Amino acid sequence: MKKTILSLLYLSSMTAINAQTTIVDVTNPTTGATWMDRNLGATQAATSSTDVAAYGDLYQWGRSADGHELRTSLTTTTIGISDTPGHADFIINGSSPNDWHTPQNDNLWQGTSGINNPCPNGYRLPTSLELNAERASWASQDNDGAFSSTLKFTAGGVRLGYNGNISSVSTGGYYWSSTAFGNGVEYLAYASNYAGIYNNGGERANALCIRCIKDATNGINDESKIEFSVYPNPATNNVTIESNNTINSIQIVDLTGAVVQTETQSSFSIEQLTNGVYLMNIITDNGTVTKRLIKE
Repeated sequence: MKKTILSLLYLSSMTAINAQTTIVDVTNPTTGATWMDRNLGATQAATSSTDVAAYGDLYQWGRSADGHELRTSLTTTTIGISDTPGHADFIINGSSPNDWHTPQNDNLWQGTSGINNPCPNGYRLPTSLELNAERASWASQDNDGAFSSTLKFTAGGVRLGYNGNISSVSTGGYYWSSTAFGNGVEYLAYASNYAGIYNNGGERANALCIRCIKDATNGINDESKIEFSVYPNPATNNVTIESNNTINSIQIVDLTGAVVQTETQSSFSIEQLTNGVYLMNIITDNGTVTKRLIKE
């Protein structure tokens, strides 16, 4: 489904211009989630992992589309003291907690109506669980797997918050989630030999790519339609999942993206798993929910 939206961009001169962006919805058949087919600011869906036209903009976490996200935006060392700095400059901050904003605000970018949500109407920033579910569906955990996936992620690089330089273009991809973690944020990162969800390096002054997820009624984590409970959690021996939907299958995925166990029953043993944190993709007739599972 295609639709056209208008986005208001602000140049460093604070002159406003209207720019049209064509949005195409793509759905991952494994997770059931629907996303934009391109990064925010990209002029097309990617034709390769190094497709410059598909890299898009680089956003400091929690900021709106005020012009700072442009890769050529000017810089300033004046830290923002409100949710809207009132200018289009990239804010440099090399001092802890490495945020463009003081005091820190974990409530930015939360949901479709969240403060400073830069996504089109009906779209939002994904949670780290939603990003990780997409990553777990890739054929390989690297740049190639990212691009060959349904969403065709690119290696658009990152803009460093401590100096404003752009790094890792064409060699690594970095995508924000909406999930705050301590002073930082959880994010998706991948390169030629790894992929994962990380929080080390997730300083909010850094600027990463954004891929917006559609806030649909049939997507991952649609708990208004899929009610469930998992117990015990943390667990040592057995786990039970209760849901108001028919559970078709359950995938347990480790933090490297490998599927380590598959179940079709709602009660099962996890004794064979190594102690640690896992993700469970609970696949039902009405979509997929991802739940964090702790084995101890």
